[in-house]
Amino acid sequence: MAVPLASVLAALDALPYAPRAPAVGRAVLNDALRDLGLQPLEDKDFNAAAASAGDPARGRALLDFLAFAVALTPLGSALARERCTFTDAPRRLRAALSSLEGAPVEQLARNAFRREEVLRKFLHAFDLSVDGESAGQAAARLEAVDFRRLRKTLQREEAERKRIAEEWARKQAEAAAAAAAAAAAARAQPGYE
Repeated sequence: MAVPLASVLAALDALPYAPRAPAVGRAVLNDALRDLGLQPLEDKDFNAAAASAGDPARGRALLDFLAFAVALTPLGSALARERCTFTDAPRRLRAALSSLEGAPVEQLARNAFRREEVLRKFLHAFDLSVDGESAGQAAARLEAVDFRRLRKTLQREEAERKRIAEEWARKQAEAAAAAAAAAAAARAQPGYE
């Protein structure tokens, strides 16, 4: 099934998202799952899914955001049209959330890339395609917005920048030392004044 992700993201840009109390987010998520013909999450499944994000509070926030997106954007109607029959929704939610470990949930309200990342990882975990994208295009875009990959890339680049700066500083110090030694040697020559 192809999900109209561009429409979902446009709707999210227009809707003011604010995290809700965990109980409210869970209720909305369970209502959305019922609307899709799926079993609502039991306490153990909800808590396991939340914990799979590396931090239960982060996981609850991500589940709340997914519930918001399913309930108030074309994502819900796209899923309802297909009447998804995933019997392993808790496992798939855990997979989606574990792939988001470390993603800054506080940015969901104001950062389009973080919203897109969460939705793409959700779609990927549920084997759903993106309308108008080949599998390769969807994978490339998911990689482009993946926070963990971006953070690792930035860390590598920062380490390389630091290495280059240290090497440059070392060469500058060596050159200064060589110049000082040459000046001292010149001053030590007879007739230097």
